[in-house]
Amino acid sequence: MIRRPRRYLAFSLMLFLLAARLTRGNVSDFDDVKDSARDENAVVVYFEAMDGNGNVIQELNVNETVYVALKTLPLYDAPGGGEGIAEFKFGAKLTRVGVCENGYSHVVYQGSTVYEGYVQTRGLSDSQIMERMQDSVVIQEGADVLDYPSRRDGEVIGEVSAEDVVIRTGSYNNTWTRIWYTDLDGTRMDGYVLSSVIKGYIESTVADSGSDSDSDSQSEGILHENEGKGVFTEAVEGVTQAEITTSGGVLIGTPESVTEQVTLVPLGVFRITHYCPCSICCGPYADGITSTGVTAVTNHTIAVQPSQIPYGSRVAINGQVYYAEDCGGAIVENCIDVYVATHEEALEKGVFYTEVYLVT
Repeated sequence: MIRRPRRYLAFSLMLFLLAARLTRGNVSDFDDVKDSARDENAVVVYFEAMDGNGNVIQELNVNETVYVALKTLPLYDAPGGGEGIAEFKFGAKLTRVGVCENGYSHVVYQGSTVYEGYVQTRGLSDSQIMERMQDSVVIQEGADVLDYPSRRDGEVIGEVSAEDVVIRTGSYNNTWTRIWYTDLDGTRMDGYVLSSVIKGYIESTVADSGSDSDSDSQSEGILHENEGKGVFTEAVEGVTQAEITTSGGVLIGTPESVTEQVTLVPLGVFRITHYCPCSICCGPYADGITSTGVTAVTNHTIAVQPSQIPYGSRVAINGQVYYAEDCGGAIVENCIDVYVATHEEALEKGVFYTEVYLVT
């Protein structure tokens, strides 16, 4: 893609590199860049950019390496309201060359194809997310393959069985391994398995960490006909428990019982699962912060499908009241994920089906 001309609004003898950092690894936004420049007595280069609705917005010149922190991150030809160009996956390496006042960043992707355009700034991280490598590895026990390294947000896209040989392309937090293999029907599958299911390595070679393109190794993953089994219920070792910045770590709530003063509206039978703020359950968002921005509390927070149970709703499960404050890509209709303190507790409480009621 050819870079579109941009008109200078101010000039500088130097380019200002980002200094301010946001929490959770996110990159600096428009205001952070301006504030940091002011603190450093630096002059920032301004540009005009046109959003997809024809409005002129300001863009600041920056230059840094960033990484995709979301499950997927769309690339547009304009900073807001533009046409889609491509879609980056979690962990993709980009160069950020500009930050816009409307929450978008100007990025360049260098791979087998070069892309340039705009992504939402909130979907970027300033630190490398995936450790890149290129290994042939053997699966030691059956496991689900997810499209994202998180039990809560990842969706099952396939499975591997004991003695399958797959290609390892990356590792996240020593908990999840990114793999690819050719399925039984000849389709290439890319996804994540828990690192605990990896048996060993053969023909190990480390990939160039500066390259973001997926390597097509001469060898391909080999799958067996027998079905694998999920290993979440057995994967306790190696879990990294989140450290929430509140006293006592995980917030423990007091159970709230259903009283006679409330009205219960039947919602139907739901599949009830359990999750905690660990790297297996929540992957990159193992910090106890929910999708609504509040800190999760045990005996209180549940993850729901917001289109079915709106955020803020009170829900009764087996006589106890919970609050809809979170969601997840793997949480579909008639499924609720209950927040608990530890992974062991999540395993102990397991999965069950029960009637669920809306508390009014």
